[in-house]
Amino acid sequence: MLAVVAISLSAVGCVDALAGAPVFVREFLEPYATEGFVCRGPSVDVSGMGQWVCTKVRDQVAYQLVVDGDVNEIRQITAAVDQTEAATSDKQLVLDFFSMAVSRELGPDAGPVRQWMTASGFDGGQQRFGRLIATCDPFGVQTRFALFRQP
Repeated sequence: MLAVVAISLSAVGCVDALAGAPVFVREFLEPYATEGFVCRGPSVDVSGMGQWVCTKVRDQVAYQLVVDGDVNEIRQITAAVDQTEAATSDKQLVLDFFSMAVSRELGPDAGPVRQWMTASGFDGGQQRFGRLIATCDPFGVQTRFALFRQP
């Protein structure tokens, strides 16, 4: 089960959590903080990179973003949607959240990754796009997508 914990912080505290983040990480996560996501970090993960986690619960759906990065780049983004508490599981809601994350990170280069997500129908799988590796779980009440940038 994907556990997403909502932490009660003010919007100012969330933005403060991003204040010391590398510019790439801060520019990616600030729009989420503005949209009500609670962000915390950095912690250091096994890769030695900083890791920031942002969460939000809306309409009984839990959203989570985990970003690994340093001063040079964002190395990995993992987005998760947990609809366990929702009345139904909505595939379009998952696609929209994942597409937004891909678009915010890749900008005009997001098209091929977004097309792959749509075409796969969330059957699960992995696809390489140059230095990027996109991985998506099969669609379910808990669905996860990761975008990894190889060094």
